[in-house]
Amino acid sequence: MEYTDEAATFCLSEEEAFSFIEDVLAIRNARQKLECDRLAFIDSLIHSMYQTIPFQSLYRCSIPAKERHRPPFSIIKQNMMKKYGGTCETIQPFFKCLLDALGFKTDLFPGSILGNVDGHTGIVVHNLEFHGSKHMVEVGCACPVLTAIPLNFEKESQMYSHSFLTHKYLRRADGILEWLHRSKDGDSGWFKFAELNISRLVDISYFFVKNEADYTDPSNKFNCGVWAVRMNGNRFFAVKGSTIKWSEEQDQQLLSQNIGSKEELKAILHKNFPQFPLRMIEQALSNTRQSISPS
Repeated sequence: MEYTDEAATFCLSEEEAFSFIEDVLAIRNARQKLECDRLAFIDSLIHSMYQTIPFQSLYRCSIPAKERHRPPFSIIKQNMMKKYGGTCETIQPFFKCLLDALGFKTDLFPGSILGNVDGHTGIVVHNLEFHGSKHMVEVGCACPVLTAIPLNFEKESQMYSHSFLTHKYLRRADGILEWLHRSKDGDSGWFKFAELNISRLVDISYFFVKNEADYTDPSNKFNCGVWAVRMNGNRFFAVKGSTIKWSEEQDQQLLSQNIGSKEELKAILHKNFPQFPLRMIEQALSNTRQSISPS
């Protein structure tokens, strides 16, 4: 099937969209809330996505390496309904389809996170607050961005604090947005987490070749170790390979701990991400090069 034909399959009906919002995200009276305040409604969707839909490579890693490929939209949709989630390559396109089905005008754009060129799928929402306004929406990242980000600033955005993460955006002369994170060592320094090409609006098919390469590359970090990230209220929790990271409600410092065995890691994943069958977790750990030895 040609890429243009496959791209046409990336869509949801209005009925499917509201079913996901009400049955999976557990947002009640969604139609009324959408009509009342579109920006507040999108923010509630973002918040519920981070609480319900994990950023994870567990499902991918549960598939034998030689059989891993970029999933079609039918599988992406199935995994979202099961609360499996995925990475930006799957969560972001699904969320775009969801917003489109609700009547929002959206586009995708490419981004480069920590040097991985075009490795991130971004979403921009048009005319959300007023005609001509633009907001960036992020629900497919391993760090929390819990609100739609207005893009009407000239050179530098306001500073945002979401859970442990303090971040902001700088607009370069070439139109690229630099996504800056505050350093975790307690000083006031910043580091560049990503470059976002928000002026380059693309179709979903733009990402197909890159995404297929990521799924089949044995050195890709999401193929080498299991990642699973979620929010619990304002608390962040993540499994990244053989390390767990979490934040506490009080001071929102990001804490970390190494895991001593695959059995311990399996138990942590099963407890914190109960939507995944235990057999799937076991297969994912067996298929990846975790830097710990089985107990």
